[in-house]
Amino acid sequence: MIGEIIMNEYESASKLWKSFKEEIMYNNRFFPSNKELIKKLNDTLSKLSEMASGRFLTRGDFYRARIGKFDKEEDIRKPDPKKVPIGDQRCNPRGISYFYVAGDPTTAIYEIKPEIDEIVTIGKFKIKNPLDLKICYLNMINIPESNPIKELALSEEERCLLKIILKEISKPLNSQETLGYIPIQYIVEYIKNKSFDGFVFDSSLKEDGKNYVFFDDSKFEFVSIKHVKIKK
Repeated sequence: MIGEIIMNEYESASKLWKSFKEEIMYNNRFFPSNKELIKKLNDTLSKLSEMASGRFLTRGDFYRARIGKFDKEEDIRKPDPKKVPIGDQRCNPRGISYFYVAGDPTTAIYEIKPEIDEIVTIGKFKIKNPLDLKICYLNMINIPESNPIKELALSEEERCLLKIILKEISKPLNSQETLGYIPIQYIVEYIKNKSFDGFVFDSSLKEDGKNYVFFDDSKFEFVSIKHVKIKK
């Protein structure tokens, strides 16, 4: 009986997410007409942002990789959209630049998918003041069934919807099919407008790898740069 209820709620959440994707991809991108649908999604995202909120306790090391050989700090930082054309990526729409980094150099390399024998430049960064950064931990493994704060208590449908969203953010996407980025970009924009400095999610390309997206790289100190030739 319980399993049947959960399955029904999962199907309901799947339909909600599918309807949202169709609405924002094919019908109304900036002003979705299905107000009830958007309210349901935003209410769920609001709870997620509260539950997943945190701050770094240490400066940590972050790595950013780029195919090609570069020697200047400016070449490995977040590009300036006023000087460099910015295309659609998983989390950012065309023309808006974010700071994509990984928790280790290997994950950073995996994420840019270089070919054998290509040279990759890896930049190493540290956070200037960890406690200044408000982070949304989207890599949370367990979504709680209940919460001591009543307003944050999740319904079964909301729990299922969050699991679908977290899976969607991490799954591999064909870079040529940029239309599929739009629902994820909506989620990211929501997080950004909740005053987060960035978020973390699991890599879909490297086991145990962590990816980070920050909206402003000025809070990061450049440490070093190195070059790696890709081998099998």
